[in-house]
Amino acid sequence: MLRRFLKWLRKLTGDRDTVEEVTQEEWENPYLEESRSLIEQILTQKNLDYRRFRPIILDTDCPNRNFCEPDDVDLVLEQLEEGLNFLEICTDRPEHFLSLQERAARESGLLVRLLPGHAFEQTCGNMVLDFERCQPMWMERFAREVIYLPFYKRRWVPETAENGGKSRQDALDIGVPIGYNMMNCRRNYEIPDNF
Repeated sequence: MLRRFLKWLRKLTGDRDTVEEVTQEEWENPYLEESRSLIEQILTQKNLDYRRFRPIILDTDCPNRNFCEPDDVDLVLEQLEEGLNFLEICTDRPEHFLSLQERAARESGLLVRLLPGHAFEQTCGNMVLDFERCQPMWMERFAREVIYLPFYKRRWVPETAENGGKSRQDALDIGVPIGYNMMNCRRNYEIPDNF
């Protein structure tokens, strides 16, 4: 019912900012399971290889949102961990990452640096992965060359009827929000043997 109301309000007022502001907390990122592939594509476009990838994770500000489900930050870290040479996590729940810190040091020699919540001035990475939902975008707090990737502050838009004629399931391109810009990334699909 709320969605119908918002659709009606959009038609009535034509004020897209107000409507998107109201529905922002409902935004989900359906591409979390493809995070590594998307990040590798971004790195390729920025002429960086994975060995020079130095992510800064801004931990979620809604840790109880995924009750009895894997945490979104953990899901992405699981994908990114292999081959990483650097990792910083800005968090208000450092105890959550202690097992990751110990395991990564023991298994791969990766030192995970845990920083207090918004200690941005202490970071030295080259890509910010922002998992906060309710905080503002922090782009101005980082150097210009740092890539800022908000996971929940802007919609991750698949190609749809309005912008390409494809359905969500058939979309090959994803509009990835990087700061205030959008970048199109190609989804990786396995081609069947009999194709």
